Amino acid sequence: MSRKYSLILLIAATLGSRSLAQNPSASSGTPADPSPPAFVPAADGGLGSTTTLDQQMHPARKQEELVKKAEIPRVMAAAAEPVPALKYQFWPRPQTLKSGSAQMHFFRAITLLLGQSAESRKQFERLSTVDTGELDITQVRSFVATQSSVLNELHEMAMCESFDLDHHIRNLKGIELYSYLLPDVQEARSLGRLLRLRAIEQIDRNDFEGAVSTISDGYRLSALVATGETLIEQLVAIAISSMMEETVERAIQKPGCPNLYWALASLPRPVSRIREAIQFEMHFLRRIIPLLDEGETGNYPEEVWRQKWVDSIEPLSELSGATGQEVTLALAMATIGLVEPARQRLLDSGFQMETLSTMPPTQIVVIDTSRELRRMSDDAVRAYLLPIDMRGPVLAGNDTKFRKWVQEERWTSGAAMIASFFFPAILQAQEAEVRKLMTQQRLMTVEAIRMHVATHGGQLPESLEVLSPVPAMRDPYTGKPFGYRIETLDDKLTIVLTSDVPATAQMYREFRFQIRP
Repeated sequence: MSRKYSLILLIAATLGSRSLAQNPSASSGTPADPSPPAFVPAADGGLGSTTTLDQQMHPARKQEELVKKAEIPRVMAAAAEPVPALKYQFWPRPQTLKSGSAQMHFFRAITLLLGQSAESRKQFERLSTVDTGELDITQVRSFVATQSSVLNELHEMAMCESFDLDHHIRNLKGIELYSYLLPDVQEARSLGRLLRLRAIEQIDRNDFEGAVSTISDGYRLSALVATGETLIEQLVAIAISSMMEETVERAIQKPGCPNLYWALASLPRPVSRIREAIQFEMHFLRRIIPLLDEGETGNYPEEVWRQKWVDSIEPLSELSGATGQEVTLALAMATIGLVEPARQRLLDSGFQMETLSTMPPTQIVVIDTSRELRRMSDDAVRAYLLPIDMRGPVLAGNDTKFRKWVQEERWTSGAAMIASFFFPAILQAQEAEVRKLMTQQRLMTVEAIRMHVATHGGQLPESLEVLSPVPAMRDPYTGKPFGYRIETLDDKLTIVLTSDVPATAQMYREFRFQIRP
């Protein structure tokens, strides 16, 4: 379910009110799945509520097809360390940056891209959605030649010192926060696709320095989007960065490509700010419903509490088409069903019976909802205070606990009702971040092996521990070295690097490649 469904709709649906159950996935008038949604959907469906990072990048593919494709070994040549070692970098040196705002060039690039003819946009859409292995390079070259103005703006953006795309969403409240749109962030993905096409064209004609510069612009675009506060911005940033990793993989399979170990090493880790976005998203319900902060300080009669609650929720109903009368009815139903369980939870947490006995019923529900949301938010966020390779077990435990809580309490807790629809899918966000970092560090390990073979008479290393002159990177899923083995396929030695990925990412479990003599 997307966040376009209002809170009042979910309350009514949870209580079984068929007249308000406009959620197409809830055939019985109750939520079909109490699990939390993933991410806010974009206008074009590219970031649907259950969309994974792979589906964003490869919407037409199935996991089985990607797993099968991953079984085909990449073929590449050995490549020694560049001279000088830092000749190629994907992250610009500080002294090369210029004064000025990246934001200005970013928006100019979007304006120029959107201002093109319908024919040009159609051509771009066709080229940017075709599997990169099936691209007609002649068509790519012809199209890229018409995009110099957009590409120049993106390079100017990448070289700016002032690097900020802050929408100041944290300053919004209520319906303004909930309905705030991010069309520029969605268009950033199009800019990333354009940069990928340009780099592919440069790689095809062996312009590796040009390709490194273009890929660098892509990484900087990703980092600019990641300066935002929301999960949407972080996931788009990761998607753009992943496009660049795909392009690096393509480059190192081209004869003559220099070793890009240090170019990859120059990148910040991680490029996104998932941790900060999770903290923001898990606590912004208090900004959507400011009344939650008044629960323990307000002193109103029941009719005022009820009206304030209606006033807080009613604007959200505009997103679903519910009327004010329907809002009032659903809230009355919710209050009746939630008061006694809320009262008991507050008693268990230390509230005095004397205090609660004088409290208006709606105030009790508001206090309990606020406290329960804060408790579950903190439980979810705390795992992100750990190093990235240590978060997994804690996040999985939190997720299991959260789902159980929603399942058991959604009929008796306002917080469980709200959280089941509004909280982001923490595990999916973590998975996107770790997977992106894993692909980057595995590519660095591939480059370390290419460097080893080039400096050891064409011999493959017996293990990753003996790599020289540069070390292998670690699998961020575990904090341990990647798995490493050598197989024989069609009389050719094939290196297999393995990662301890979850079941939902089997296409990333193995990376197979052969090194030409």
